[in-house]
Amino acid sequence: MSSATLDPARAEAILAALDTSGDLPAAPGAADHERRRARLTTLLEEAGADALFVEPGATARYLAGLEWRPSERLFGAVVTRGGEVLVVAPSFERDVLERVLPSGAALVLWDEHEYGYAELAIELAAREVGTLLVDPGVRTLLTDRLAPAFDGDLRSGADVVRRLRAVKDAGELAIMDAAQGLTKRAIGHVAAHVEPGMTCAQVAALMHAAQRKLGLENTWDLTLVGPDAADPHGHTNETEIAAGDLLLCDTGGTLLGYHSDCTRTWVVGEPKASTIGDYRRAWDTVFAAQDAALAAFRAGQPCGGVDRAARAVIEKAGYGDGYTAFSHRLGHGIGTEIHEPPYCDGGSDVPLEVGMCFSNEPGIYLAGKFGLRIEDIVQVTADGARTFGPRQRSVEAPF
Repeated sequence: MSSATLDPARAEAILAALDTSGDLPAAPGAADHERRRARLTTLLEEAGADALFVEPGATARYLAGLEWRPSERLFGAVVTRGGEVLVVAPSFERDVLERVLPSGAALVLWDEHEYGYAELAIELAAREVGTLLVDPGVRTLLTDRLAPAFDGDLRSGADVVRRLRAVKDAGELAIMDAAQGLTKRAIGHVAAHVEPGMTCAQVAALMHAAQRKLGLENTWDLTLVGPDAADPHGHTNETEIAAGDLLLCDTGGTLLGYHSDCTRTWVVGEPKASTIGDYRRAWDTVFAAQDAALAAFRAGQPCGGVDRAARAVIEKAGYGDGYTAFSHRLGHGIGTEIHEPPYCDGGSDVPLEVGMCFSNEPGIYLAGKFGLRIEDIVQVTADGARTFGPRQRSVEAPF
């Protein structure tokens, strides 16, 4: 059955049977961006800072809905403590920018021979910006040139940005819940059609297509089988899947700018008596570790405690101490970026807050044998945590 691609007629038939019904949540709008900038004002005041500088990316989209690509030219935005938005850009981009700027935003334009740094510094001085925080996504090639022109204090805004974006509002949570639900629907549908003889690359192609059909963008997929899955971030390849193999699929995409991320590991076809015992024991252990982590997601507790709770289960089951078999952190923050602060690693003392969202993804990886991971997205709530969408219930199927 294996070939570079799945038979087009068969792939089309699989995708045609996919249920695409259901409504999608509303995209963030101008009112959402205004509320976020108001929250930034409070955080800037607490930090003793006057403004935040961002370039195109997650924080610019979050605060102002600005969609642009990074450039070697100075192109970015400053949000002041008073809520004003300054967009600095080359003059030749004026017409396009005026169509997409948030209401009330000011343009700081510069010609190609000027480079823009002095022009931005003049505008900052006029607004009495003495301390300018820099979004952690801003490249040093910009800050290295801005620093000599700016007569003030240029500081990292990492802590402010983390606090700004880590706690999701109701609209964001609705989008993230929907995104994760669509990815899980795609996994469940494709898994029902995976059979021995297919390749990992063919499964990955179906996962991409199914998620796109459901409305996700920027889809990605990592599908691994057998010993290849013992590398947590391996590479999808043309390995053929045999009956009884343990298949790991880690996949996701974006919906209205927010990410999904889900991993399922299950046995394809009829289990083999020689391996199913090891697979079930490992899967049961990972599921128990995920349960322990879910119970540890409690507002006010440190992120590191969640990792420690899951790791203790795997250690107690005899899979080795520390990172022996569970070789990575328990999880990462997720939202407008697929990996964003804070992180659930054993060294983090960042306190959990209601509205934060994380991956919950313990795993066991045995070199030369197999790798197994279960991943869901969870939201910290007032009384614990909830998982977006259905959890996996056995190693025999993804749901």
